[in-house]
Parts: sequence; structure tokens; C-alpha cells
Amino acid sequence: MKRPKTVLTFAILALLLLSIATLWYRNREKGILTMGRETLVLSKPWPPEPNYEQAYGKNETIRILQPGEKIRYSNFGFDKDFSFYEVEVDGKSGYIIGDGSMKKIKD
Repeated sequence: MKRPKTVLTFAILALLLLSIATLWYRNREKGILTMGRETLVLSKPWPPEPNYEQAYGKNETIRILQPGEKIRYSNFGFDKDFSFYEVEVDGKSGYIIGDGSMKKIKD
């Protein structure tokens, strides 16, 4: 009798994980950002500040975007102190730290 109960539990867990993954994927925000000032595209999703770099490692600059330049972002995330956008530039994945000078254009 234990076998059917184990299979049912496994099936319920699998459906729950599938539902969570589907909701996560559908809630990814995508769009286009227009830069309001020079903006760094970084290798990691945190600001290039000494406190973060001591805790998480060096954050490299991939490219500097110019005012008025547009870039497509594939996801938006946030931490307690900042927000960030996932982007791809020059064939590399990178991150832009959000600020008030950017304008979002949804697809």
C-alpha cells in the first residue's frame, strides 16, 4: 500500500514545481530601455561599489551605453538597495543597475 501513496506524492510535487516554474517564466519582465545618461553594463547584478565587491567579487564593465541609446532587456530584478536589468550586449550577458534617468518601453 505504500507504493501508490509514494507515486501520488511524487506526482503532486512534480506538478507543483512545474506550476512554479511556469509562473516564474511568465512573470519575467521584458522590454526596451532608453538611457538618460552614460550607463555601465556590468558583468554581475550589483553596483560596482567596494562593499559589494568585497562580499561578491570584482564587477567588470562590459560596455558603457550613451545617453539616448536603447537596449533590450530580458528580465528585471531587484535587491533591497537597488534594481537591475538583464541585458545582452556585444554577445555577452550583462546587467544594468536601474536609476531614474532610464525610460522603459514595454514590447
